[in-house]
Amino acid sequence: MKKRFGMLSGPIVAILALAAGCGGDDNPVEDDGGGNGGQPPTVIEDINIMADTNRDGLVDEFDNEGEDLWTVDKGAIFLPNLDDDNLDGIQDRDTPENDGEADTIDFALVQIGAFDGVPDTALGRVTIDPWAMPHVKIHKFTEGVGWQLVGGSDGPCGAGGDTACNYAEPYIYLTAAEVKAGVILGVEGKRLAGLRDSTSPDPSGPQVAWSGLVQLDYSVFETPASPTPITTELVPTGVDAVQLRVSSWQMYHNLTPQLDTIMSYSANGGGSVEFQQGIDVAVGDHGGTFYYKVTDFNDQWNEDWLITGWVSMPKPDGQVHGMRLAYPRAFTQANKFPIEWLSSPSFAGVDHGYFVTYSSPTQGNTYDSGGNHDVLPPYDNPANGQSFPVGRIIHGSGVIQETKDFYAAQLPMAPPLVVDTSWLIVGHVDEVFSYMPANTERGWKLLVGQPDLAVQMLTEWQGQGNGGAVMFEGKYWSNNQPADLSIDEALSDQNIMAWSQQGQAEIDAMEAQVMAEVGLTEDEIVYIPFLFESLGGGQLVALNPGTVNSYVWDDHVIMPDPFGPPINGVDGFKQDLLDRIGTAAEGLGLDGQGMNVFFTDNWDLYHRLLGEVHCGTNFWGPPAASEQWWLAAQ
Repeated sequence: MKKRFGMLSGPIVAILALAAGCGGDDNPVEDDGGGNGGQPPTVIEDINIMADTNRDGLVDEFDNEGEDLWTVDKGAIFLPNLDDDNLDGIQDRDTPENDGEADTIDFALVQIGAFDGVPDTALGRVTIDPWAMPHVKIHKFTEGVGWQLVGGSDGPCGAGGDTACNYAEPYIYLTAAEVKAGVILGVEGKRLAGLRDSTSPDPSGPQVAWSGLVQLDYSVFETPASPTPITTELVPTGVDAVQLRVSSWQMYHNLTPQLDTIMSYSANGGGSVEFQQGIDVAVGDHGGTFYYKVTDFNDQWNEDWLITGWVSMPKPDGQVHGMRLAYPRAFTQANKFPIEWLSSPSFAGVDHGYFVTYSSPTQGNTYDSGGNHDVLPPYDNPANGQSFPVGRIIHGSGVIQETKDFYAAQLPMAPPLVVDTSWLIVGHVDEVFSYMPANTERGWKLLVGQPDLAVQMLTEWQGQGNGGAVMFEGKYWSNNQPADLSIDEALSDQNIMAWSQQGQAEIDAMEAQVMAEVGLTEDEIVYIPFLFESLGGGQLVALNPGTVNSYVWDDHVIMPDPFGPPINGVDGFKQDLLDRIGTAAEGLGLDGQGMNVFFTDNWDLYHRLLGEVHCGTNFWGPPAASEQWWLAAQ
């Protein structure tokens, strides 16, 4: 029995067009050959289940080829539905009903083709693979009814949540009428791959990590009692299969396009007002960024307790649909856990959500804070065969195993580059490295803290008769001791000089490692001067405001005010940064003519508490169509 693949029509086509998103009139079901550059489909099946295998944002007969094996080159993608579209404080994955149109747009569509030659007693069956059952929800669209949950699971399934997990049947049954007319399913993920709860029960006993894949097998039976499925010339096994994978998560970085929001803590004292004023000026100059001042979560270390990124899947015309997803560290200085704030209207909403990597809310320490997690911007290094088109995660020492496991499962940005930050008191990679756009073939340069440069500059100023010039004038340390320090005092302090030499040796090793991995040359490094000190225990922290620890977006940068010594009436360290970073001297900025450099006073709020600007600010922006992770993973 050979039947040509039957296309869907009417209301179901309308719902597909709606789910395609972007507000246009693109139809994800094509019957004119338009989905493959005008070429006819290579595979046309009768017993047919399809998803967006060719990743063009459409579901059509061009998706049949290779649909049964997901690879980095092909295979449909679905989102982890971790936002809160109706603002009820519950993530959409945890509600059995969908939360309206904004929620259903988050579904990845699966089309079961019309098979009109079956008897009226026929039964269709979609089988969900058992490994994916705890991690997906599958909905069916019915005219006049809408979307209904028909497969997968409901409740907190996975490791530690099995007792509260409600499994639907592993089978989705279709009536003869549905088999003849065709059906649309919607797939949503409940979590990302690589998380601690992304495990599935193994019949042999242990929990095993979920790969992020879900396989759906479709068969048609003559009657509900038939022991074997119908077979055809086109589907001789009687089973058609399609595989999908949950989206990888991408961390924001200094060169991420479309960053539209900067977040930071906001209060009326403790140096917060001065800090905000500096950011206000920079944001006003940029003109395209919203400054979100967090007033209802009492922890000023915004970068350290919250790591931000996004997920996405293809849509027509090269566009993407996705959501912004952040994950908190297990500990904060606030009087409540981060999830309470992340699930509130202050953060959660349409295409805004969160997930967790830790196994307990008291896990981790400073080394696992967000400042120790960053991204090397996109690079190719022919010398070692490495290519990271959307960037590569870089982190320092002490990251918990759960986070390492999660990063390893994020295809395009993995494996992370790990550098040694154990010599730092705070232990964060952002204390040493930053990244700025540059008008070069690579498109960016590496900023590296360099104590030797600070000593050289101080020595030159001393030789010019400025030895009495005072750094940090009028500032106080956290113990209320005056911070004033003259150039002569700094250069004659054997401890400061020894600590700075120690820091330089450690930084040299980190810099050499990154240069070799990325393939950077000397002219792609920009050195940032500041000294180091030790507060006991042999570990180090920046003595001056660590100006490498800054917030960079587009061609703007917000740096800590260095409060350097006055040289010829101006702050010597500040003028050096303006001369090198704010001009064409280093080729920085989108046009190579320099960055727009802004300084903010972070002394009281961050520096004297062992942090700087980057520690207290965070990125936020929509999924970028120019950074499609499925292309980068190839």
